[in-house]
Amino acid sequence: MLRSYEAIYDHGQLRWLNDAPKETPLKVIVTVVEEAKTATPEPTRKRRRPPPELAGMMRVVNVEDNLVEPAIPEPEWDVLK
Repeated sequence: MLRSYEAIYDHGQLRWLNDAPKETPLKVIVTVVEEAKTATPEPTRKRRRPPPELAGMMRVVNVEDNLVEPAIPEPEWDVLK
């Protein structure tokens, strides 16, 4: 049966972090866990862009004006009162 123990390997020696195994001699399998890199992480989500096939098919006109026009003209807003 395999058991796990944590240790740090330094200059040819194992330094146990928690409980050390009781048996000796031992056959040891080493898995190296690398430290997390300090580089800037990549964004988790890429910015979405429209497909190139849609280029030039739409355009926004009068950006300064209100882009959403009411379905009912403003003078008729109080009709239901």
